[in-house]
Amino acid sequence: MERKEFLKLLGLSAGAVVFSGCLGGCKKDKDDPKPVVAPTVDFVLDLTATANAALLTPGGFIYQEMVIVAHLMGGGYLAVQQACTHQATTLKYDPGTNTFFCDNHGAEFSTAGAVVTPSSEGTASQLKVYATTLTGTNLRVKG
Repeated sequence: MERKEFLKLLGLSAGAVVFSGCLGGCKKDKDDPKPVVAPTVDFVLDLTATANAALLTPGGFIYQEMVIVAHLMGGGYLAVQQACTHQATTLKYDPGTNTFFCDNHGAEFSTAGAVVTPSSEGTASQLKVYATTLTGTNLRVKG
C-alpha cells in the first residue's frame, strides 16, 4: 500500500470516529420517563396479621402487591398504585394532609388519585385507585 492510500484510509477512519461521536452527543440531556402502568390486583389482607398491623391505626399504611393501602384519618381504607406516575418512585401516605406523596420529585395526590401538586419537573398523572371492601377483619383490594 502506498503512503497516499494509507493516509486516505486513515483520514476516512478518523473522520468516521469523530462523526459518530458527534451523533452520540445529540441525545436529550434528560431521558423521558417511561409511563407507569398500574397493576391489576385482587387480594385480601387479614387485619389481625402482624404484617398488616399498621392498618389498625388511622394514618397507618402498608405496601402489598405494588399497591399502597392506607387507613384514612377520617376512617375507612383506601388503596392506590404504589408507584408515582412520574418515575415510579414509591409513594407514601401523609395522614396530616390526607394525601399520597412522592419524595423523589415532590408530586402529591389526593385520596381520589388526582394530582394535587405535579412533580418538580411539572409532570404526573392521576393515580389508579382500587376498590376496598372490609368484611370482618378481612380487607379486600381489587381493581
